[in-house]
Amino acid sequence: MAAPDCSTSSSIQNRSPFVVTVRSDASLNRRFAYGRRAEAETYLKGLKARGIKARIEQLESSFHLRIRRKGVSNQYATFDTLEDAQQAKLQIEADLSVSVVRDYAIATRTTLRELMERYLTEVVLRHKGADIEATRIRRLLRDEAFVDKKLAALVTEDLQDYIQDRLTQVAPARVDREPLHRACHHPCARNRDAARRAPRAEAQRRSLRGSLPLLA
Repeated sequence: MAAPDCSTSSSIQNRSPFVVTVRSDASLNRRFAYGRRAEAETYLKGLKARGIKARIEQLESSFHLRIRRKGVSNQYATFDTLEDAQQAKLQIEADLSVSVVRDYAIATRTTLRELMERYLTEVVLRHKGADIEATRIRRLLRDEAFVDKKLAALVTEDLQDYIQDRLTQVAPARVDREPLHRACHHPCARNRDAARRAPRAEAQRRSLRGSLPLLA
C-alpha cells in the first residue's frame, strides 16, 4: 500500500508596491499597487519616451506566505519583512511535520494588547480578586511596549525583560499565575501565539529561548 502523501509545499511572494522614481524631479515619482505592475511599466515607458531618466523597483514591505499540505487547510499570511515570513514558514512546516495545525494567519492579525483586553473583559470579571488582576493587566498594557506587537511577531526577547523583572519581585510560581500567562493559555486565545510558563527558580539561569511558547 502506498504511503499517504504528507508533503508540504510553501512559497513566499513579494507583494509589495512598485515605485517609479525620477532622480531629477521627485514630482514625477509614482507608486503603484502590487497588482498594477503593467501600469507602472507603461508610466516608465512614457517617461523614457520624453527623454526622462527613470527607474522602477519593487519595495520590500509586504511578503505573502502560502503553505499547502494535503488534508490540511491552506495557510496564508502576510508579513512586513522577508525575515518574518521565512521564520513563520519554518515554524509552520515544523508544526505540520508533527501533525500540529495552527491558524497562523490569526496570529499575524492580532496584537497581544487585543488578546489581553479580550481576556480582561470576557474572563477576569468572573475571577475571585478580579479588581487586583484587572489592575495588573492595565499596568502591563500601559507600561510594556511589546503588547502592541502582533502575536506572530513576538519573540522571547520581547518578554524576557518583563519576566526577569517580575522574578526579582515575586516567586516563579506567582509569575505562572499572573494575567499575561493566564490570558495566553485561556481558550479564547486558542490558535494564537502565546507565552510559556516562566522558568522555575532552579532554571532561572537557563536561556529563555523556548521557555515562552506560542499560543496554541
